[in-house]
Amino acid sequence: MKSESDSELNRKPDSEPNREPDRERTAPLLWLMGAIIVALTWALVFYARDEWNLAQDREEEEIETPSRLVEEDGRAALKIPLAAQKTSGIVTAPLAAATWRAEIKLYGSVIDLAPLIELRARYLAAQADAVIARSALNVSEKEYRRIAALYADDRNASQRALQAALGTWRADQARQAAAKTAIDGALTALRTQWGDVLAEWATTPDSRSFAALLKRDDAIVQIAIPFDVALPEQGAAIMVAPLAASDGERPAQFISPSPNVDSTVLGRTFFYRTDARDLRYGARVVARPDAGDDSEQGVLVPFPAVVWHGGKSWVYVQAEAERFERREVDAQRELDQGWFSPRLKTGDAIVISGAQLLLSEELKYQIRNENED
Repeated sequence: MKSESDSELNRKPDSEPNREPDRERTAPLLWLMGAIIVALTWALVFYARDEWNLAQDREEEEIETPSRLVEEDGRAALKIPLAAQKTSGIVTAPLAAATWRAEIKLYGSVIDLAPLIELRARYLAAQADAVIARSALNVSEKEYRRIAALYADDRNASQRALQAALGTWRADQARQAAAKTAIDGALTALRTQWGDVLAEWATTPDSRSFAALLKRDDAIVQIAIPFDVALPEQGAAIMVAPLAASDGERPAQFISPSPNVDSTVLGRTFFYRTDARDLRYGARVVARPDAGDDSEQGVLVPFPAVVWHGGKSWVYVQAEAERFERREVDAQRELDQGWFSPRLKTGDAIVISGAQLLLSEELKYQIRNENED
């Protein structure tokens, strides 16, 4: 027994020195873990700083004075005290009246009048031939009747002379018929290719309208009008300008439908007469029809007043001094300084600065009420 206890006592001094190396190895690990914890703590503080600043900014942007979402007459509204409106930068302005006219651009070209002038010359030549043929026919008819009377009066004229006079008369009849056919053909070509109105101008002696075309005081433009646009009426006017020079706009008066199509533009074609200044044959033109009674009355909603939510566009109308209602507007027809809307009334006060803030405030209270429920 003594020997075993003695051996244990003898081993204790040997084990004590072995613990010192363990402590030496553990100490650096503890220091390293402490350093990592400190570094993570500072990293958390550093990165959370930006979130904290953003949260502070959001709190500053929100309306400091508590606002409440109320419901009156079945309409939800926000009640914002005047002091809170001033602090939050909420600005209102009355709506101004506006008129909406559908802006339609039409396209066409300046018509070369050479074919029209050529057909007119053909028509006039056929008319001249008809006059000559009619005169010759009158002479040959009288000559034939004279010789026929002599031949009947005891053969005072030969049968050969009678037959020659008859042949001349019939030839003149044929020439007159041919001249009439030429006149009808030229007139038909004029009406088929240029319409009744221009055909009448071309065939009327001393026509002032056609004379203006010949002197290049006026020009004919062919305008293509889409099928979904109302047809022009006799005497209706549009504004036309060279395609590359819109500042050269001038009025053009309706003449008639055009029998020809425009290969570059779809739609029905019509002839218009306009000032020939700076217009060359074949030049492309752009036209703007008069909207007439198609205009619509409404209001101009400034761009900053419109907020978007749920796929729709809204504005906040100041129903009372401290009461704001969100109403839907039609933000599809754009004007120079805002949207055209027929839903609101002229003079209604709407929020033109701070509308997004009101929307956030309204949604915040809606979420709060839903959570309370």
